[in-house]
Amino acid sequence: MMELNLLTQQLFAEGWTKEHHPDYVRDWTYHSEYDGGFVYTREKRNSMVFSTPCGLLVQGSCWSNGHMSYMGIDWKLENINPTIRCPYRRLNCEQNHPLLRSVMVPFMEDAIIIFCACHEVPVPYDYEKSADKVFDDYERKKEALFQEFAKGKRVCKWQCSFDEHTETWEQGYEPFICVNRPVPCEYCSILDKELDKRKGNIFYDIKTTRKPEELSLFRQEFEVSIQKDKRLLQNNVSLDICNAILKVDPDVVQDQVESDLSTPLFLAERLGTYLKIEAVNIRVESRASRDLLQDIADAQAGYIVTHEADRLAEAKRQKSERREKAKQAHIQKMKKLLLEHSLEELKKNDYRNYYRVAKMIQKGVISEEEAAALDKRREEQRSIEQLTII
Repeated sequence: MMELNLLTQQLFAEGWTKEHHPDYVRDWTYHSEYDGGFVYTREKRNSMVFSTPCGLLVQGSCWSNGHMSYMGIDWKLENINPTIRCPYRRLNCEQNHPLLRSVMVPFMEDAIIIFCACHEVPVPYDYEKSADKVFDDYERKKEALFQEFAKGKRVCKWQCSFDEHTETWEQGYEPFICVNRPVPCEYCSILDKELDKRKGNIFYDIKTTRKPEELSLFRQEFEVSIQKDKRLLQNNVSLDICNAILKVDPDVVQDQVESDLSTPLFLAERLGTYLKIEAVNIRVESRASRDLLQDIADAQAGYIVTHEADRLAEAKRQKSERREKAKQAHIQKMKKLLLEHSLEELKKNDYRNYYRVAKMIQKGVISEEEAAALDKRREEQRSIEQLTII
C-alpha cells in the first residue's frame, strides 16, 4: 500500500472511515490502496481553485489527466501540491518549491518545460488573474511573431517551429509531416504549387543476400531473395509529397528497411554470418506494377522472387480460414453444450453460455430444427441413462 496522501490523513484524523466519508471524495475501492487513499470527486476537483507560487489562479479541472511523481513525492491535489507548467518559464525561481526550482524537463529541443507547485486558495477563480490568461497572451505573442516572420516568405506553419529560448520562429521542411496530417493540403506553400491530385506511394524491393553455412556442388555461394512491391507509407498521398520525401532524404527507404529488419541484422553480426539487406528499385507510383520480364530474369539468375501483394493475399486467406475454423469449432462447442443441457438449465446455471446459444439460435447459426433435434437426442440419452441405472 502506498503512503496515505494528506487528504486521507486529515479525514482519518477527523474520525472518518473507509466506509463512512464525505461526499466530496470517491468511495474506497481496491485501487484506493494504490492511489494513496481517498481522491476528490470530479465535481469537487472542478470547483477547487489553486494558485501558483507567484499568485496566478488555476482551476482544479486542470488536473483531470493524472499527476506527476518526482523525488519520491506525488504532486497531486490530494497532497495540496499539484504542478503545472510554469507560465513564465522561469528557472531557479525563488518562489517555487525547492525541489522544482532547477528542474527543466527535456521535452523538445526548442521547448522549455519547468513545473510550478500550486496550493489551494479560498478565492473565486478570476480569468484576469489566472495562468490561463498568461498562456493565452503568450500564444497571441507567438502568433504575432509568426505573422512578422512570414512576411514575404514561402512559409508553412505546419513546418515551422518556435524556439522558446530565443522567441523566434524557424522554417524547416519535413514531408512526413504532410503525410501525417489529418486533412491534406491542396496547395503547398513550400513547393509553391498545387499538389498533384493523383495519390500514390513509394514502392521498393528488398534484396536479401545470405551466405549458406554449408556449400555443395548444387548450392550457390550466395542465396539471394527479392521481396518486391513493398510500401513505405501506410496510406497513399499526393505523388508530389512522395517525390519530395525522396528528394529531402534519399536514404529514407534504406533506413526504414534496416530498422524493420534490425533483429536479423543484429543476430547475423553477433553470430558472424553474412547477411546483406538492400532497398532496390525505389520508385514513386500510383499503384504497384509488375515487370514480368524482370521477374523471369531474376528467377533465371537464381533469385527467389516474391511479391508483397501475393504475401498479403495469402496472409488474408489464411486468416479467413483460421477465423472460419474457430467459428465452426465454437458452433460445435455450443451444440455440444445444448446436447448436454436445455436452454432452461443453462439460463438458470450458466447464463453466459445461455446468452451465446440463444443468440446463435436467434441469428440462425443454429437452426430451430437443429435445436429441436438436439433436445430430442438429449431426452433420449437421459432416458437410456435412467433405464441403465434402474
